[in-house]
Amino acid sequence: MKDLIIPSYEFLRSVLKDDASVVSAIRRCTWLLKQDLGKNLRPNVELLQSYAVPDDRIAVILRFHPRAMLQSADGFRMVVEEVKEMGFEPVKSHFITACQVKCGLSKTMWVRKWDCFKKWGWSDDEILAAFMKQPNIMAVSEKKVDRVMDFLVNKMRWDISKVTCCPIVVMHSLENWTVPRCLIIQFLLSKGLETEDFPLNRVIVSTESRFQDNYVEKYSAEFPELLEMYENIKKNNTKEKVT
Repeated sequence: MKDLIIPSYEFLRSVLKDDASVVSAIRRCTWLLKQDLGKNLRPNVELLQSYAVPDDRIAVILRFHPRAMLQSADGFRMVVEEVKEMGFEPVKSHFITACQVKCGLSKTMWVRKWDCFKKWGWSDDEILAAFMKQPNIMAVSEKKVDRVMDFLVNKMRWDISKVTCCPIVVMHSLENWTVPRCLIIQFLLSKGLETEDFPLNRVIVSTESRFQDNYVEKYSAEFPELLEMYENIKKNNTKEKVT
């Protein structure tokens, strides 16, 4: 065991650059020091380097998702090649995120996630575009995808094209983020204060302060109850989520 620990620690230190990062990686995967890292981890790191993935991004995935980097060398190579073929550029941050997400999903689960979006009307091209824009969208549970899509399509009556253009909406908290904002927009639409063609992206991506400035404070003189309405929606949704 001692013969493994010292060389393993030294290799981790060479990639992560400082002791704090090494400790962080070990805490996430305690058996990092208990196996021969030269069998899988070293070739996986070297593979990413051969694709010109920046060293700091290799360090990020090793520190925060060490299990992904401990995939078998052959399996990891297949994932990296698949991600490259999808159109991801190794020098950009989404490449390493896409690799991490795909490493965490079996082929069966990947197909299930893909089919979950398709049943809501997403085309293959739209799902791929969403994955390239927000790789973590494929890490979202099928249950949450169903809940988000049900709210946006069936309750808000928004066209599927508006949703596919804003894939990050699937990743936000439905109760604490998406529902309160969308109900405020629905109220403004009912009063003729906003037009139907507004982009969902503008509502979902806005910071909390910007959303309040643009959609709550902006109309509070005409509708003084708007701020209280917004706060009550968030409060009630939080209670429902807890119970």
